[in-house]
Amino acid sequence: MEDNQIRSRNPNGSSASNSNFPQRPRNTNNMYQNNPVSSNLKRKSQFENSDNEAAKKTRNDNIGSLKLPGTRVPHYIARTLRETLKTALNSNASGFPGSQPVSFQKKHFDDLMNENFFVCEKSDGTRALMLITFLENKQQVFMVDRHNNFWNVPNIIFPLPFSDPHKIHFHNNTVIDGEYICDTESDGTNTYRYMAFDLLSVNGKNCLEKPLDKRLGHLHDFVFKPYTKFLSISPSLKSKAAFSFEMKYMEFSYGLVKVLDQVIPKLKHKNDGLIFTSVSSPYVIGSCEKILKWKPADENSVDFKLSIEKNDSDSDLPIFRLLVWKGKDIYDHFGYLDVSEEEWKSLSQVENLDQSIIEVTVDKKKLPDLVWKFMRIRDDKPNGNFIDIVYKIISSIRDGVTAKELKDIAPNIRTEWKNRQKNSKPGQT
Repeated sequence: MEDNQIRSRNPNGSSASNSNFPQRPRNTNNMYQNNPVSSNLKRKSQFENSDNEAAKKTRNDNIGSLKLPGTRVPHYIARTLRETLKTALNSNASGFPGSQPVSFQKKHFDDLMNENFFVCEKSDGTRALMLITFLENKQQVFMVDRHNNFWNVPNIIFPLPFSDPHKIHFHNNTVIDGEYICDTESDGTNTYRYMAFDLLSVNGKNCLEKPLDKRLGHLHDFVFKPYTKFLSISPSLKSKAAFSFEMKYMEFSYGLVKVLDQVIPKLKHKNDGLIFTSVSSPYVIGSCEKILKWKPADENSVDFKLSIEKNDSDSDLPIFRLLVWKGKDIYDHFGYLDVSEEEWKSLSQVENLDQSIIEVTVDKKKLPDLVWKFMRIRDDKPNGNFIDIVYKIISSIRDGVTAKELKDIAPNIRTEWKNRQKNSKPGQT
């Protein structure tokens, strides 16, 4: 194994499997009797006939977002699940409890030099948490979107580590962070995957304060490894699942060249840049300065709310006002979307475009002026970027850190990493 490759172990090579964490459920109701697979697959989902109108707003079309699998649960069950999620995370966050990256700027070169980070490709998919919990004395799996809606996913089961296939216990109150993606195969068919990249809670044990390398170790040893072992003895379950469950491939930060030159070109889904995450930092709900999002200069983007208003001038085009989010339900004017008559012919056919969240980028030819151009609708997001984040993204756009600049600094990042490793005490990274 290359020295910069991560396979769910921390940088000094130790595995998380030696930990006494987590404990298996003591309640024997948490163990399926007889055939654990058939008891899950034969039962009719209580969510099959639930009201799914809101789900129709998150269609997978050419300008929208990839729709999550499963069935959206009714509100009265979602309320219970939100409380379950809050308890698992020991958090009172009312909205989506996932961590959010900040845009990469030139000042962040110092962070990569002075601190250990992992790096992975940033998939252009749909961000979602996964909640694995017990409902009606059976394990059920839910995906949580950025609107804090819950989607019940059938035909997927997560056991705890086991040696005897006749005595299997199952995860309860485990929370995973990841991205739902769609790979387009060479024959044109689609393969759906959930790419897990973090662990927030495992079997009722909160992981937020643990460093990333430990969280990834637990994700591998307590979730991914027993899951794949379970599929090997229940192969029919694999074909019935709506998606495959996988761990996101990561490198040490100085392996960014490999990610850019070898990993990304082979992807079967769209890529949206790189994500750098601090190895030693805890998981932070909300905006996190220890998670850095890098995009190519021509792809950096901002999310605004779009307000389409009547134009009192002689123009045949309406006014496309961009509103910036300032928290709660407060939006203020920020700028205008630049739309040509030809572009409007297409956009005018989009249903519910007015007051929707849209992703925009700047016309690079007109910098330093900020001329905003439409990219796509972000129906997976309840709000645009917060105003502070918008200004950071604009700084990142104007900084324009290139892939070449990242590659040029990679050898220095490696040198500093190795120096820290050499000078660290036993047991430290």
